[in-house]
Amino acid sequence: MSRKKPPAFKLRKPAAADMDAFVSAGTTEPAKTSRRPGVQASKRKGAKNGGASERQRTTIYFSPEVRKRLAVYCAERDAEMSEVVTEAVSKFLNRS
Repeated sequence: MSRKKPPAFKLRKPAAADMDAFVSAGTTEPAKTSRRPGVQASKRKGAKNGGASERQRTTIYFSPEVRKRLAVYCAERDAEMSEVVTEAVSKFLNRS
Protein backbone atom coordinates (compact mmCIF):
# COMPACT_ATOMS: atom_id res chain seq x y z
CA MET A 1 0.00 0.00 0.00
CA SER A 2 1.51 3.28 -1.04
CA ARG A 3 0.71 6.52 0.69
CA LYS A 4 -0.28 9.46 -1.40
CA LYS A 5 1.32 12.75 -0.63
CA PRO A 6 -1.12 15.46 0.40
CA PRO A 7 -1.39 18.32 -2.07
CA ALA A 8 1.05 21.13 -1.51
CA PHE A 9 -0.65 24.41 -0.72
CA LYS A 10 -0.19 27.32 1.59
CA LEU A 11 -2.88 29.22 3.41
CA ARG A 12 -2.43 32.91 3.60
CA LYS A 13 -4.44 35.56 5.33
CA PRO A 14 -5.65 38.19 2.85
CA ALA A 15 -4.99 41.86 3.48
CA ALA A 16 -7.74 43.76 5.35
CA ALA A 17 -8.71 45.68 2.20
CA ASP A 18 -9.15 42.39 0.32
CA MET A 19 -11.36 40.96 3.09
CA ASP A 20 -13.57 44.06 3.13
CA ALA A 21 -13.96 43.95 -0.65
CA PHE A 22 -14.80 40.25 -0.52
CA VAL A 23 -17.40 40.66 2.22
CA SER A 24 -19.07 43.62 0.53
CA ALA A 25 -18.75 41.98 -2.92
CA GLY A 26 -16.78 44.98 -4.09
CA THR A 27 -19.57 47.44 -3.37
CA THR A 28 -20.86 49.37 -0.38
CA GLU A 29 -24.51 48.94 -1.46
CA PRO A 30 -26.62 46.37 0.37
CA ALA A 31 -26.83 43.02 -1.35
CA LYS A 32 -29.89 42.41 -3.49
CA THR A 33 -31.61 39.07 -3.29
CA SER A 34 -32.92 37.58 -6.47
CA ARG A 35 -36.15 35.68 -6.62
CA ARG A 36 -36.06 32.34 -8.34
CA PRO A 37 -38.22 32.34 -11.48
CA GLY A 38 -41.08 29.89 -11.51
CA VAL A 39 -41.30 29.53 -7.71
CA GLN A 40 -44.60 30.51 -6.15
CA ALA A 41 -45.07 31.65 -2.59
CA SER A 42 -47.24 29.60 -0.28
CA LYS A 43 -50.92 30.51 -0.16
CA ARG A 44 -51.26 29.70 3.55
CA LYS A 45 -53.16 32.22 5.59
CA GLY A 46 -52.42 33.17 9.16
CA ALA A 47 -49.93 30.44 10.07
CA LYS A 48 -46.94 32.75 10.50
CA ASN A 49 -48.97 35.44 12.19
CA GLY A 50 -50.30 33.16 14.91
CA GLY A 51 -53.68 32.90 13.19
CA ALA A 52 -56.27 30.20 13.61
CA SER A 53 -54.54 27.92 11.10
CA GLU A 54 -51.48 27.30 13.30
CA ARG A 55 -49.74 24.11 12.15
CA GLN A 56 -47.13 21.65 13.32
CA ARG A 57 -44.87 19.68 11.01
CA THR A 58 -45.46 15.93 10.84
CA THR A 59 -43.92 13.31 8.59
CA ILE A 60 -46.28 10.83 6.97
CA TYR A 61 -45.15 8.04 4.64
CA PHE A 62 -47.31 7.15 1.63
CA SER A 63 -46.85 4.47 -1.00
CA PRO A 64 -45.59 5.94 -4.30
CA GLU A 65 -49.00 5.32 -5.91
CA VAL A 66 -50.94 7.11 -3.15
CA ARG A 67 -48.41 9.97 -3.11
CA LYS A 68 -48.76 10.44 -6.86
CA ARG A 69 -52.58 10.35 -6.74
CA LEU A 70 -52.58 12.89 -3.90
CA ALA A 71 -50.21 15.19 -5.79
CA VAL A 72 -52.38 15.04 -8.94
CA TYR A 73 -55.56 15.62 -6.89
CA CYS A 74 -54.02 18.69 -5.23
CA ALA A 75 -52.63 20.06 -8.49
CA GLU A 76 -56.00 19.76 -10.24
CA ARG A 77 -57.69 21.66 -7.42
CA ASP A 78 -54.87 24.13 -6.69
CA ALA A 79 -54.83 22.93 -3.07
CA GLU A 80 -51.99 22.26 -0.66
CA MET A 81 -51.34 18.64 0.27
CA SER A 82 -51.35 19.47 3.97
CA GLU A 83 -54.82 21.01 3.74
CA VAL A 84 -56.24 18.03 1.83
CA VAL A 85 -54.69 15.49 4.22
CA THR A 86 -55.82 17.48 7.28
CA GLU A 87 -59.40 17.56 6.00
CA ALA A 88 -59.37 13.82 5.16
CA VAL A 89 -57.92 12.82 8.54
CA SER A 90 -60.37 15.09 10.39
CA LYS A 91 -63.32 13.51 8.55
CA PHE A 92 -61.96 10.05 9.31
CA LEU A 93 -61.53 10.79 13.03
CA ASN A 94 -64.96 12.46 13.37
CA ARG A 95 -66.97 9.63 11.82
CA SER A 96 -69.07 7.52 14.17
